[in-house]
Amino acid sequence: MKVRDILNRKGDWVATIDAQATIHQALCNLIENKVGALLIKDDSGGIEGIITERDIIREVHADANLREKLVTEAMIRDPVCTSPEDDIEWVMNEMTEGRVRHVPVMSDGKLAGIVSIGDIVKPQRDQLKSEVTQLRDYVAGPQM
Repeated sequence: MKVRDILNRKGDWVATIDAQATIHQALCNLIENKVGALLIKDDSGGIEGIITERDIIREVHADANLREKLVTEAMIRDPVCTSPEDDIEWVMNEMTEGRVRHVPVMSDGKLAGIVSIGDIVKPQRDQLKSEVTQLRDYVAGPQM
């Protein structure tokens, strides 16, 4: 399965925020959109970075003033990215090794979507459920 298959199912909408917004505004954006990460887009359609729930928690722990500190001060620059043609096995490995839960999808240098660990795990879970059902049916044999 490829990343494009996930994007075809879930769509390409991505929650974004301006780098000069406050972290409090980012927190509100996360809550309003029911997402775990916001991408910071650049002028060319690419991305400057990503800010996640974890990044905001770190700022809270550091006693940052969330109403004054800017997203640009807390965001992760140059996040791990993928393309629509990448295999989800590769993306899952990158997420696991990098300990990230959200990966921007880039196509020709432009933002094409975002995938989360849940997006990656769901198709595999569904496939495993199907295989278990098939194996149970095989072991049970024909029902008379």
